[in-house]
Formats: sequence, C-alpha cells, structure tokens
Amino acid sequence: MTGLPPVLDRVIGLSGGVLDTLMPMHLWVGAEGRILRAGPTLRKMAGGADPAGHPLFEVIALRRPVGADGFGALARLTGQRLGLVLTTAPELPLRGTVAALPGGAGLILDISLGLSFA
Repeated sequence: MTGLPPVLDRVIGLSGGVLDTLMPMHLWVGAEGRILRAGPTLRKMAGGADPAGHPLFEVIALRRPVGADGFGALARLTGQRLGLVLTTAPELPLRGTVAALPGGAGLILDISLGLSFA
C-alpha cells in the first residue's frame, strides 16, 4: 500500500526535459496541431532542425492506419500502434503511439524505429 488515495486516473506533470530523457523521439503537439516540442533524437533524425512551431503533418506522414489524415483523427487513435515516417526521411519506417493530453490540451506522440530498421 502506498498511502495514496485510490484514484483511477492520475495526472502527472512532466517537464520537456523529462520527456526528452524518457522518450527521446517524442513529439508534443498542441491542440491546434502544431508541434510544441520534439525529442532530441527525433530532431537529429529530422536533419537537426527543430520542428517546433510547424504543423504536425508537415513533419510526419501517417502510413497506418490509412485515412487518419488530421489532428482529430490522430487523437482518436490513442493507444493504437501507428506506422509513420518523417517527411524528411520517408525511407525510414517508424512506429508510434499517441496519447491524448487531458482537457483537450493536445497530444504526445511517442515514436520508435520500426522493426525493418534492424
């Protein structure tokens, strides 16, 4: 027992630096669909340019599932495995998982290298 009240949904605050450490290939996207922060490894993979401020779908292209072509559609895919690529490196298959932030504040997209990378 932890001594904490039994709460099913807890919200924790993580700084951008913590996100960089835990998920070096993340994208933090605001509710309007623009990137607020990108993890350091993802920035390197994108050619070193910081994609912050750019619309999400200028930076990534969603390959799977087909038809999820907007921010709202992506947010509804919370917890599902996604196939995507960086628009600057379309030959490199990536996987991702999206998590919607509380209160409609945007989303976090956690990205990793696809199996075919090996």
